[in-house]
Amino acid sequence: MTTQPKLVTLFRAAEENLHSVFKEQRYEVPFYQRPYAWEKEQAEDLFDDLLNASTSTKKGEDTYFLGSIVLFDGGSSGRHKIIDGQQRLVTLQLLLLAISQVIRKDKDRDELLAYVRSTENVFAGTKSEPVVTVSEKYQKFFSKLVYAPDDVEKVDMKTLSKPEYNMLENYTFFKDRIKIEKKFDPVRFGVFIMQRCLVASLRATQEESALRIFTVLNDRGVDLHPVDILKARLISSSGAAENVMEKYAREWEETEYSLGRAQFLQLFNYIRMIYVKSRPKKLLHEEVLEELSTRPKVRSFLDDELHEYADLYAEILNPKDPALRALVKVLEATAQRDWVAPTLYLLRNRDELGESFLALMQKLTAISMAMLCVPFTEGQRVGRYGRIIAELDELVAGGLSPEKLTHINATEDEVAKMELNLAANAYELRNIKAFLLWSETLIGDGERSIESGPMTVEHVLPNVPGSEPYWLNRFPNGKWEELSNNIGNLCLVSSRMNAKLARRDFPAKVEIIQRRSRTGWALTDEITDSNDWTPAAISDRASRIIKRAKGVMTTQLPPRRKKS
Repeated sequence: MTTQPKLVTLFRAAEENLHSVFKEQRYEVPFYQRPYAWEKEQAEDLFDDLLNASTSTKKGEDTYFLGSIVLFDGGSSGRHKIIDGQQRLVTLQLLLLAISQVIRKDKDRDELLAYVRSTENVFAGTKSEPVVTVSEKYQKFFSKLVYAPDDVEKVDMKTLSKPEYNMLENYTFFKDRIKIEKKFDPVRFGVFIMQRCLVASLRATQEESALRIFTVLNDRGVDLHPVDILKARLISSSGAAENVMEKYAREWEETEYSLGRAQFLQLFNYIRMIYVKSRPKKLLHEEVLEELSTRPKVRSFLDDELHEYADLYAEILNPKDPALRALVKVLEATAQRDWVAPTLYLLRNRDELGESFLALMQKLTAISMAMLCVPFTEGQRVGRYGRIIAELDELVAGGLSPEKLTHINATEDEVAKMELNLAANAYELRNIKAFLLWSETLIGDGERSIESGPMTVEHVLPNVPGSEPYWLNRFPNGKWEELSNNIGNLCLVSSRMNAKLARRDFPAKVEIIQRRSRTGWALTDEITDSNDWTPAAISDRASRIIKRAKGVMTTQLPPRRKKS
């Protein structure tokens, strides 16, 4: 007879109303969760949904499902940890608090407030405390809001952190909205919320099981970002003491706040690229976790690596060094961000690379221009950047010398395709403005040119063939159409100057440019040195531009100097 293995209960699932959830139970938001982030828009949607459901007379619509929550029933604090559902539960606490403020009868108000803050019981040996506590950094403010909302409403909101701002704004919205609702019965609404609003609660007996459920739920479209999942998994798997994990959570939040959430989330895409060196094949947090597969790697990432990458990314967003700023501005003009990962890699190894750092940045910019002009598909471009990072890994490790790098150089075939496209129809290449801007860095004072402000692409010979005798005489027999989009005919000017130049003849354009003390772009200003604008002038200028570009794209880097 075969013995059946004993099943271990990892979690309990139940449908509960909010009365059951909040009655005589206490909850806390774990330190590894993201701070409270719901804004007024989400609060308003929740209020409207609840109000509509509470007033519906249709059969079967007298209840409202709030979704699932994942809880871990354990911990030394005696509180249930909210693994998933923080935003909804905290917002519901703010709503119940707001409703209580407009209830007239003390008994009814106190009974509703008991779901938000418990009452002291001398005989039970319990004190009054919030039913839900948020992360430690914001709990003092949240507690004050729960116990003295009138005082908190007087606070200057400009002095608040974003999570605190969201809490106060949502509470204030609920309170103000309740006041203007016609025929609004706060007691009836409160009863509906506590009795008829349901959640599917998953109460795990092990925190790892709760995190696993949390990950699966959020992989399938719940509102958390993979980076939020990554935060939970990394901190909980660090093996650090509780106080150290709390420190990791605070530092994570501070780093996110300093960069801004949108840029912080983007940063992890670049970190993933540095790790994996290819297009995503799995979810972001899965690929990062595969790289950070041991506790020492996790601890190193949380202690140092994350903060280092964040500081370097901030430097990319606002470069102080003029040479780096000029190259970053060129790369930004490509309107794709895949170049950020190899740039981060180079910056992180700047000291090790020494004099090679700036040369590698120039080569990275050059190959980015080649990919723009060939042009590469997104997949081809990401693959190329990945191979560049892989070679840079070898370079930094000492297994490859700079002159042996291949992927950061354009191939003969790529150069030939670029040359053909620049001569035939450069204007139709996506973001050709970036190539012209980069070309500015290759002549004269490139940094000065780069700093010249907003620009547009100007055709010296007007783009669309017309009837102007001046141009027809110089570009007969289809030459106008053939050469108007050639790279030699394109230059950068300000939007205002572009409108003034329009379809004027060449001498008039030169006069306008010179009258304004030239344009600020060296590659544009050199046009004014021409006596006339003819097919030969366009071809000569195109040859010079392409020759300079090819030189940077194909020239091997010199061997690294040995450190003395």
